[in-house]
Amino acid sequence: MLALSEELTEIWHERRDWLFVAHAAALVQGNTCILLPGGSGSGKTTLAAALAHNSGCVFLGDELTPILRDSGHAVAQPFCLRIKQGSVKPLQSLYPQIDALHPYSWGETNLRFLPPPDFQQEEADRTWPVTHIVFPQYECDAPMQLKPVSPTEAFRRLLGAECLLGSPILPETVEKLVRWIQERPAFTMQYGDLKEVCKRHYIDFISFGA
Repeated sequence: MLALSEELTEIWHERRDWLFVAHAAALVQGNTCILLPGGSGSGKTTLAAALAHNSGCVFLGDELTPILRDSGHAVAQPFCLRIKQGSVKPLQSLYPQIDALHPYSWGETNLRFLPPPDFQQEEADRTWPVTHIVFPQYECDAPMQLKPVSPTEAFRRLLGAECLLGSPILPETVEKLVRWIQERPAFTMQYGDLKEVCKRHYIDFISFGA
């Protein structure tokens, strides 16, 4: 899946000079751009879908988010959200059309491909300065908690979420990535109830945590 998404990224944006491509969802609200990196099953797509629907956010993508080398800005990749079977029920009230989407077998799960919420085509040509890095983790019925993490821990988690650094991996690329992480606050975000997440103003919640 990541390899296919990487190919689509290159086609969508031709051959721009990436610093790295994060395995992450991304959302923008006002001057705040949140990167939501996470591995499979972390809940990043479910969280992004809920926030894009309820918080007035601009949806940039849910699978891979490219980061430009020179500016460190995120680039939109608004392909369909990949909704796994376990996320269908939590998202039904927000996206009633999800029941009508055909499930496609993918490994040990099924995927439904949900069109991105209200993405304006002209936004695809913009770049977005990432202001926060938030590592989501879904835990059933868990209260929402936001905890700051160190740049070292953020670096470890970003690599653990299978970010793409290109090949070969050059020392200057790693150094620039480390500086990029150090320049913005990073958090873990545990959540277990989408209604609670959508009810609270998540930008304020993150700013409070900062």
